[in-house]
Parts: sequence; C-alpha cells; structure tokens
Amino acid sequence: MNFYRNQNEIIKAADHNLAAAIRYRMQNAPRGRIFEQDGILTFSIGHSVASGHLNGVLRINSEAKPEQLLDQARTFFRSSTSIITFWIREQTDDDLETALQSSGLKSVREPGIPCMILPERLAESPPPANVTLTRVTETKDVADYAQVMTAAFGLSRDVAEDVFGKVQSLSAANVVAFVARRKKRPIAASMVIQTGAVAGIYYVGTIPEARGQGLGELCTRAAADAGFDLGADAVVLQASVAGEPLYRRMGFQPLTRYKWYRFSPTAAFDK
Repeated sequence: MNFYRNQNEIIKAADHNLAAAIRYRMQNAPRGRIFEQDGILTFSIGHSVASGHLNGVLRINSEAKPEQLLDQARTFFRSSTSIITFWIREQTDDDLETALQSSGLKSVREPGIPCMILPERLAESPPPANVTLTRVTETKDVADYAQVMTAAFGLSRDVAEDVFGKVQSLSAANVVAFVARRKKRPIAASMVIQTGAVAGIYYVGTIPEARGQGLGELCTRAAADAGFDLGADAVVLQASVAGEPLYRRMGFQPLTRYKWYRFSPTAAFDK
C-alpha cells in the first residue's frame, strides 16, 4: 500500500489497529472488561489508572452519535472509580470533541498525540554494547517485560502484571514483544501488533536509569522489523512527548493525531 496515495486508508487502518490492540489487551487481562456496540469501544482494565490504553472509550464508526457514545460511557463506567479517557481522532471526531467540551471536559495534550508512520524498513543498526535483545516467549520474559513497564511508565505492580502478566498477553500469531537486557537485567522493552496492512508499536519503555543509551531505538527497531515480517505494509505508533524526537530521527513521519479527554466519575458529567 502506497502511503502517499492512500493516506486516508492508512489512517483508518491505524485506527482499527489501535482498537485491535485495546481488545487484545482487555481480553488477556484478568479483570479486563470490554463492551462494543455500533462502532463504539468501551473498555476497562479493572484498575483505577489514568491511561487511554487501559480505561476509556474509542469511536471507530464515525456515524455513531456523540450522545450514544456518552450514554454508553455512563452506563459502562457507572460504578467505576477509574479515570476515563475519551479518544478523539483528528480526521473524523470534531462533533464528538464539541460534545465533550460542552460537557466541561478538556483535552490532556494539545495539539494532540501524534500518530506516526514508518512506511518502509529501517536500515540495520548495531545494538548498544553489552545489550541482548530477546523475543518474549517464556514466563521469565513476561516477568521481565512487566518489570520494565512498571519502572518505565510508573505502573503499579498489580496493573503491570494484569496487563503484561502472561505469555499470551505478549505473544500471538500477530503479536511480538521484546525485552532488552544488560547483564541479565531487564532494561527496556517493546511490542507490536499487526492487523492487515498496518502493524502498531505499543509500550516502548526504558527504565529511568538506562535512558539516553539507545535502548528505545533498539526496541522500536525490533518491533518495527517484526511488524514488517508479519506482513504489514507500514508501521505506526503513538508518540509520547519524550519519544517523538527519537521517532522523527529514525524516519517515522507524522500521519494524524489523537486527543485525550479525561473524565473522573467523581466529577460532574451531565447530559
């Protein structure tokens, strides 16, 4: 698929990859819950954690009305204490964004989280010295991956174990994850999920004391290569503030943006 001639199709494929990643995460988490109706995906990891990947609402069908989405969110999260994140897709969700703003919600990050695309494989690059990179296939690898995520993203041990705590959370026919180690100590990790023409990279993380040593790039490269190996025509990711400059240097290009609007069940949220 030619990215430059089919940008709208790639954006749509990236949206569906994001939804597939959320479904996969919820289905493999012990407390994960998911409800999907009329192209509206509502989900919860079962812990009170403010992450759009773990507790939130994503509209895939642009024809779904904002009122329908808000009603579904109220019902699904009625007894929850989690911070809920509403995803806004730059290309198609203007009406939903207006509805959220009318409800008193504000976006977390402006102008939004960049979704970036890598349209072709990267040139080979040697790994940092004394670092080994392992594909996640065993229980020990899973434990090390969860350990990295706990340190890299400030997740609690319980959340990390629920999200990344078993082999099937990180390994499937279309899912590959990696752990980087130095002297057997896990220091960085990443994963990729392939759906059709697109593979999405998620949870690239490095423990704080090992940052600035090329480990994020190492794990991102490994995940991207795995995505192409799985048959994707392009690789996408949502960049953090810290990660965006790295991804640009590597060759990732801006594709679209997502905004996060957060809502606390303890706050006012009226129709």
